[in-house]
Amino acid sequence: HLNVRSDVRRILKTDGLLASGEPVTADGPRLFLHDGAFHCDSRDIALHFGKQHKNVLRDIDNAMESLGDFGRLNFEPSSYLNEQGKSQRCFHLTRDGFTIIAMGFTGSDAMEWKVKYMTAFNAMEAEIRNITSVPQVAPEVVARLERLEGDVSALTDLCLSQPQPEPGFIIIKAHKRRVRGSH
Repeated sequence: HLNVRSDVRRILKTDGLLASGEPVTADGPRLFLHDGAFHCDSRDIALHFGKQHKNVLRDIDNAMESLGDFGRLNFEPSSYLNEQGKSQRCFHLTRDGFTIIAMGFTGSDAMEWKVKYMTAFNAMEAEIRNITSVPQVAPEVVARLERLEGDVSALTDLCLSQPQPEPGFIIIKAHKRRVRGSH
């Protein structure tokens, strides 16, 4: 069962777009938001599909070699530190990159994970569209608001600025005086 809203919030927290609380882990596909698109990690693909990571890397290398620009856009080189603290390579894959790699995986378990990943990608993208959909504001309203912001800024500056005397004059603070006949 996929809890879309909590998964999207977890991803947004991980990427620093929402205030973060305790880290949340998921048993299913782990997606993350990067440069406006959802990605998955080659290590997770290897784990979920029962493959050795080196073989998934080999498949990605072969795909990148034959796909040219499409490969560079959908397979982002990355790295991680292994248990010994050594830097190891991995890839972040977009939905299209995942699809290219997963097409070659066979078996009932592979089909199940393909569906889980595709469902997760679809759900995350749909939820982001719902979260980020903002009603459109008419251009004339935007222009009027910008003018009002400018007016408020100018008035604030005028009220807070100290008047400068003309040459040969000084500024005398206003004082209050009681008006005759009033108590």
